[in-house]
Amino acid sequence: MNTNTTCPAGDEDERHQLGGEKKDGTELTVPFVEGHPVDENEPASASHVSNVIENVTPIRGDIFDDLAALARPIDEIVPSEKVLTSLPVRKPKREEWVRVHPEIYARAYVYEARDEQSWFIVTPDVVEALIDVVRYVQLSFAVNYGGTAFVWPLPVPTERKSHRAHVTAFAGAEQAMREWTRISWRENEYEIYRRSSARVEPFWPREVRSASEMLRLASKARGFEVIDSVDHPVVKKLQGRD
Repeated sequence: MNTNTTCPAGDEDERHQLGGEKKDGTELTVPFVEGHPVDENEPASASHVSNVIENVTPIRGDIFDDLAALARPIDEIVPSEKVLTSLPVRKPKREEWVRVHPEIYARAYVYEARDEQSWFIVTPDVVEALIDVVRYVQLSFAVNYGGTAFVWPLPVPTERKSHRAHVTAFAGAEQAMREWTRISWRENEYEIYRRSSARVEPFWPREVRSASEMLRLASKARGFEVIDSVDHPVVKKLQGRD
């Protein structure tokens, strides 16, 4: 008696798609790779796992293959920003390209002790005592192309006959509000140069957001002192009372 039963064509096709039957009569439940049936209950061989790992795990190169990566600047590895703690008071150097902040500035009377390279802000009630040496200036917040900030004291041209040097320096500062500018002294005036090709925007330190903050930072490092009394040592010295 023939015990074999004939399966419907559809069942046979389905069994073929599933991988057929094993010799022990159990049915394969996963497709097989042509020429090599795969049983989901059979543990993967070590060689098969090794091949998979090699295919998905990138191979690390020798650390010395990329010498440029070893020499990356510290600012690229650990980004940082310098904290501004003081501001010098000075004029731009002749080789400096500078920008001037269009909104941060203050006007005041100042006295420059050139021998000592010191600047003093003179309050209005002491101006008369130093009328021969004080100047009315605009203290402008400036920064050079390298990112160094400073306070630029600019004599303000008045309606009276102004010195050519004051007029040209002030014009240079106004130019620097729009683009990188360099001023160079020649004979009795400043020559003004622009750097139109520069693509770098000025970096304005966040510690200075107003004229008051600018002057406070300048005074901390003795960028200037305040003369607020006729009994100030500088006044006494200038008047011969020391």
